[in-house]
Amino acid sequence: LALAAIILPNVVGDGESTWIEGLQLLALYALIAIGFWW
Repeated sequence: LALAAIILPNVVGDGESTWIEGLQLLALYALIAIGFWW
């Protein structure tokens, strides 16, 4: 979750999104889901 707090402002801070930022968010969501599931 600390990683989410670091990555999220960098991804959504500029008001634009690219496919690589979307991919970063998907990977982050997957890591969070795995962390809760584990």
